[in-house]
This record gives sequence, structure tokens and C-alpha cells, in this order.
Amino acid sequence: MGNAYEFDGELFTNVGEFLDAAAHEYTHGDADLAVQALEDYGFSVSDINVSGHGPHPISATDEGEG
Repeated sequence: MGNAYEFDGELFTNVGEFLDAAAHEYTHGDADLAVQALEDYGFSVSDINVSGHGPHPISATDEGEG
């Protein structure tokens, strides 16, 4: 059986989805909550790829089309 990650009342069975949720919370919500959840599972802020410069890679869109 794989790992499960709980964050802000939601259960994630995929580490990437958990890290994306934590990154979103870190940049758009409660950064302390995100950091605590990351640390609870052995991750750190460096694992969520948030530098404050531009959107998270998952949320990037092609603005030149249309």
C-alpha cells in the first residue's frame, strides 16, 4: 500500500498532489500551516518549488494561444 498525506482536511494518495496543495497554501494562504504539514511528512519548503517569482509550474499556461 502506498503513502497517504493529509493536508487541511483533505487526503492525498499522490505525493505530487500533496506538494502542489502545500505550495498553493504556502503562496496564497497560511504559510505556517503549509510548512508544518511539510515538516510532519519529512519535507521542507525547498521541496515545493516556491521562490516567489512566477506561478508554480503546474499552474503555468500558454498565454500566446487564442
